[in-house]
Amino acid sequence: MFKRIKYLFLIFLTGTATSLFSQTQGTLGKRFFDNWSAGIGAGPDIFFGDLKVHQFWPANNNMNEWKFGGTFTLTRQLSHVFAIRGQFLYSELSGTKRQYKNGTPCNEYFDGNLLEVNINTTINFSNLLASRYNPRRKFFIYGTIGLGTSSYNTNVKQLGTGLPLRRSDSLGNWTTVAMGMAGIGAYVNLGDKVNLGVEWTLHGVNTDWLDDTQGGFHYDAYSMVAVSITYNFNKRNPGKEPDTNRKIYLPVYIQIPAKDILPVVTKPPAVVPEKDTTFMDTLSENFGFPEEKDTADVFTGEPEKGLTFRVQIFAFRNDKYSALEIREKYNLEEVVSKEFSDGWYRFTIGSFSSYADAIALREQVQKRRFRDAFVARYKDGVRFSAHGKK
Repeated sequence: MFKRIKYLFLIFLTGTATSLFSQTQGTLGKRFFDNWSAGIGAGPDIFFGDLKVHQFWPANNNMNEWKFGGTFTLTRQLSHVFAIRGQFLYSELSGTKRQYKNGTPCNEYFDGNLLEVNINTTINFSNLLASRYNPRRKFFIYGTIGLGTSSYNTNVKQLGTGLPLRRSDSLGNWTTVAMGMAGIGAYVNLGDKVNLGVEWTLHGVNTDWLDDTQGGFHYDAYSMVAVSITYNFNKRNPGKEPDTNRKIYLPVYIQIPAKDILPVVTKPPAVVPEKDTTFMDTLSENFGFPEEKDTADVFTGEPEKGLTFRVQIFAFRNDKYSALEIREKYNLEEVVSKEFSDGWYRFTIGSFSSYADAIALREQVQKRRFRDAFVARYKDGVRFSAHGKK
């Protein structure tokens, strides 16, 4: 039995490993009802027991041993490695035996129905074995192991004539036994919400009577290869890990050419902004982060040549982050500008010749929880300092 399981495992692993990369979909939610997904699948179900022609491959002539079943799964993602899953499986089963090992004719086959309920855990091998977690992975391979119950009924008939010989209890009743299962699967993300996968599982039951025949197989078994589609109930995946240290700030976008966007190869640490008290808001002579006392009639009339306005969102004493890391951290589709002066590394967005436009952007950003954002003034690309010097 264990030798057969080993061969099945190696064949399936070889077939999938050559065509798929082991990766998984990214961001986990923080609420209990986040990280749920539901899926359906279907595929062939093959019986292993006493009434069987070949040890592995199903027979398909005289009596076809190929049967098909369907599954429904409900999954709760616990981490980027582990998930717990409830599964319902319904399938038909069939097996055929034409003669015994000593050559004596048998000429029996059975038809059966199977209803299985199990709870299993999935282990994401990609994230488990990877040197670092990559939220942008699209493909992954996982393993699964679980326990449950299988309910079945079986009708044994004579091969060729179809005459009934025996059956498990009565066909109106189901026999329930304990079962254990293990398998391996692969998923590909078709988008933020939908995964397409294939999964092979082997199910062993705590009985030798699944085919209503007792013999060399002390524990009958069946395997299933199912193609499945899964829907994720999480919000849209931004392709980044959530910031667990600070609340998330929503950004404002500016237009840049797509060719300037480069990938981030490492995950930046949590962004903890500091207060920049060396530059003043354009509307105020006070240093630091001013209160809401700007008006739209400041800098009215014709704009001064070379004068522009930007909105500052972050400032750091140390050179911890690049502009691209800030952009990736908050899933910005546009670029963030970075500059250094007076001992501060500052990050700004937007560039306007109209002061009113800069104020509108600042108010929009503050409503989106960049509460410390303010407007900075530039002359020919050079920032006005807090002391009035360019």
